[in-house]
Amino acid sequence: MYLINDQPYFLQPSNRQQFDSEPNKSTTSNYPYEWATDLSPVATQQPGLLYIYPQSNTGLTLTHRYMIKRADIVTPESSATIPWFEDQDYLVTATAMRLMRVTDDTRYPGFEADAMRMLGVHLLTEGDEQQVVKEVKLDPRRFRIGGSLRPTKIEPW
Repeated sequence: MYLINDQPYFLQPSNRQQFDSEPNKSTTSNYPYEWATDLSPVATQQPGLLYIYPQSNTGLTLTHRYMIKRADIVTPESSATIPWFEDQDYLVTATAMRLMRVTDDTRYPGFEADAMRMLGVHLLTEGDEQQVVKEVKLDPRRFRIGGSLRPTKIEPW
């Protein structure tokens, strides 16, 4: 998302193959409407790259929200690293629940309900979309409003 005159514009995600197939002409001037990432530099401990299309000839400040992916603990049995999941109580409850399932313990249903309640809090705060209505729409990269019109013709105010 970026702002121009306090008007938000949202970029549509694209994969690198689709992004590379876009025409790259110096005469293409429009507000950016598409973005793609290149994570190949991450393998060499460099930051990933974010590309926008078409390239803007003005300076833009983009806001890009993301969720980090924590690295796995390679040897958890001998590592002193604290697991990435911040709710230790859930980990203990879920482990006990699974052991109770294996041993046919009668307390299993109660522990399962507790574990699901504890995990539900984290799923909702981490972007879980179970309670959100899904909107079906055309691919905005192929069916753009106004097509090739200049942005001033689409939004004249």
